[in-house]
Amino acid sequence: MIKDYKKYLRFYNHGLFPNFEIYKSLPSEIIMSNEIWDKTIWGRTPYFLYYISEFGTNKKTNWWYTVLDHPVTIDKLNSKQRYKVKKALEFCYCKEINSKEYNIEMINIAKEVSKSYKRHKQDVYDYSKKKYDVIGCFLKENDALIGFCIINKVGDMIDKVSEKCLHFDDSKIQPSTVLSWYIIENYINSGLFKLISNGSRTLNHMSLHNDFLIERFNYKRIYCKLHIVLNPKYKFFIRVAYLFRIIFKLFDKISYFHALNSFLLIYRISKES
Repeated sequence: MIKDYKKYLRFYNHGLFPNFEIYKSLPSEIIMSNEIWDKTIWGRTPYFLYYISEFGTNKKTNWWYTVLDHPVTIDKLNSKQRYKVKKALEFCYCKEINSKEYNIEMINIAKEVSKSYKRHKQDVYDYSKKKYDVIGCFLKENDALIGFCIINKVGDMIDKVSEKCLHFDDSKIQPSTVLSWYIIENYINSGLFKLISNGSRTLNHMSLHNDFLIERFNYKRIYCKLHIVLNPKYKFFIRVAYLFRIIFKLFDKISYFHALNSFLLIYRISKES
């Protein structure tokens, strides 16, 4: 009987999510357990359990992750890819940074990036309290921080939690390219980790970053099945809310309804899997 649920799950955005490599399966005992809904375990009440199955299926499903699962050396990139990477490296460099030391700079970058999201502003956090590793990207000419990537080391996998980069009119300054290459070189090519995940399908906002990684660094989509298990205490209310999802979309500019609509969309995708 599994008792240490925090070994397998983490609380995030009102739900429970697997706390291990994405290609591993969540034990069936946890999926079927009623104990996972206990508020005293998490300090807050979880409304749902999120997990995936059949990771790497040959069938194209409606849920996927963008990953890199093999070394990518500079000579294996095509000529256009090599040029972009080498040119970007002429202007920027990366190193691991202490989020407490660079907290103000990171917050300012996050605020600037959030302006590009026209409909829904991205939350800006106090990064000094984050426990994840952080890679910073700096301009060579003045050592100014112009971007950062927060990563979570999970077993033999790197999970890219968040990436924020300033935009430059000069196309030669590409912090995202330099950050991505640094992570590939130091974590995959080095043999320390087997896989980099840039996360699952994006729902809350339009993002071209996954396409960028596929085009420039040979990442790929890995398809899987999405599952959502509802907390029995709230199953009725969530199912009723699902019936009114079209009406709720009319109020999507309100943050509460936007969060609800995002969950109901994921719930719909899981029902179609």
